[in-house]
Amino acid sequence: MGERAMLGFCVLLTPLLMWGAGLLMKKAAPAGWNGVYGYRTRRSSKSPEAWAFAQQKAAAVMTCWGKWLLLLSRAACGIFWEQLEAAVTPISVVQVAVLVCSILPVELALRRNFDEEGHPVDREGEL
Repeated sequence: MGERAMLGFCVLLTPLLMWGAGLLMKKAAPAGWNGVYGYRTRRSSKSPEAWAFAQQKAAAVMTCWGKWLLLLSRAACGIFWEQLEAAVTPISVVQVAVLVCSILPVELALRRNFDEEGHPVDREGEL
């Protein structure tokens, strides 16, 4: 395998792992806190309900964002194929930024749906 093809594979690795992790969490979400995988933050660990909610939300975000990031990364590989050696670092920085930013929608959803102790917020009479 050529050097450029290997770089292209490396560029696609982060979005593939992100998408794959989201699919794994959708199909086999961790039932409880574990040291192997799952969306583990202080807010998601407050209660079993918050944990389950966070796993579903994180799986949806990672699957969606990972798929789009894979498509965009593949397009970037095509566009920058001749200069891929120089483009790998900026592409990777963007990928890691997207991966880190995928925490935000999950944390915001947890904040909207659970109080500080991890109890579900009753949204029944709100407009």
